[in-house]
Amino acid sequence: GPYVRAGLETALTNRYFYFENKQPHTVTLFESDQEKGYTFEEEERIKIGKQFSPVQFKEGCGGNINLYNSEYLDLFVRLGLGARQYKAQDYLTNTSETDTEAVFYEVEDYNVYGLETAFIAFARTTRYIAWFCEFDSLFPLDEPDEYIFNLRNVISLRLVSFASLNYKIDVLRDPNINEEHPTSIQHQFLLRFSYTLL
Repeated sequence: GPYVRAGLETALTNRYFYFENKQPHTVTLFESDQEKGYTFEEEERIKIGKQFSPVQFKEGCGGNINLYNSEYLDLFVRLGLGARQYKAQDYLTNTSETDTEAVFYEVEDYNVYGLETAFIAFARTTRYIAWFCEFDSLFPLDEPDEYIFNLRNVISLRLVSFASLNYKIDVLRDPNINEEHPTSIQHQFLLRFSYTLL
């Protein structure tokens, strides 16, 4: 059947980049509208984003196909047209780092439109353990090589009826954020609470 979706992603707290050796670094920062960077000293971390920075809007519409459905596994595929609007709001990205120096660039805002595809899997091994996987991609119509994708894996351990412990791994490719290193990996533990209203 058809699908229409809209979403917003942001961060509620400040974001920091921690230097690998946790030692003071000389940081060179290139602002988005400047060709020449300026340098300053930082200790073992640098703030790369403020609250609600960056903000990304996602929209899409198309067809949704149910490939497989059972008690233990559900598989879906989506295909349609999608769009992304990215508001950086002074968000910084790291392009290089040594033992004593690091280089950061301000990310520029962008708008992308193109072909949207998604593969979604949901597995339940027991009533307490579940696995969710979503591969979401967007291929721009004007530059298909500048494709964006997000591979999201979540392993959920149900603690009680209203709480679960989740381990989340995100693999993100977005050359609009960082052209030199377009792919990044993030992982985190989340304690999730849920409540059913109706």
